[in-house]
Amino acid sequence: TFRHAFAIAELSKTKPVSALKFDIETISNTGLSYDDAAWQMFCRDNPEFDAAVKAADRSGYLAQKQAADRYREWFVAQFDKVVKQLEADIHAINPKLSLGVMPASHGWVSQAFIRNLGTGQAPAIIDDWSMYNGEGFNAEVQQRQKDIKALNSNNLYIPWFRINSYTTAQLAANAYQAGCRCDGY
Repeated sequence: TFRHAFAIAELSKTKPVSALKFDIETISNTGLSYDDAAWQMFCRDNPEFDAAVKAADRSGYLAQKQAADRYREWFVAQFDKVVKQLEADIHAINPKLSLGVMPASHGWVSQAFIRNLGTGQAPAIIDDWSMYNGEGFNAEVQQRQKDIKALNSNNLYIPWFRINSYTTAQLAANAYQAGCRCDGY
């Protein structure tokens, strides 16, 4: 939980903790919520929409109003604000503590972390699964690195791979390429 993240950040002021990474693998969801709290906030920000629309009808209501994309953009922006606040709060405790996230491939959820965790004092560690299943170091890995660094130049791009997806020779060669051409592996 985020409560644990703050405790670790506090600990990092006196103990040799250099990074705190968030594993969003099991909580990541690229769907949108039309829950009451989110809907009421959206309608407060956009008063032309009916706050009384029932939860089960909200997606259809937005489609009818041709505003589904507008709601999506608003919803994603709210999540972005949460991640920005998380970064600010943790770095207020320890501005040198690097933050990170894995995986980097869960759409707008991952992108919020990728955009907002890294600072000049504390680069973010972005773990990407571009080599995970035996794909090897290739042009796609290099493109992912460019894309992730374009979202925040303070990101460290780390492609992951599972050792059981490679032979010994492949493992050594790919680790070498990732280590030399990226920010580690």
